Amino acid sequence: MFTNYQANLQRVQQQSFLNGTKSLRQHVPYRQFVWANDMLNQQDPHYWLQVL
Repeated sequence: MFTNYQANLQRVQQQSFLNGTKSLRQHVPYRQFVWANDMLNQQDPHYWLQVL
C-alpha cells in the first residue's frame, strides 16, 4: 500500500494533470489493493490541486 501511495503522489503532481490538460495514463503498481482497481477516470485533478 505504501508503494501505491508513493506512486500515486508522483503521478498526480504532474503539472499537465493538475491543470486538466492531460489525463492520467499510468496505473499504480499494485492495482488489486486499491478501490475500483485504480480506475484512472476516478482521479480528479481539482481534488489533487487542493490537496497538494
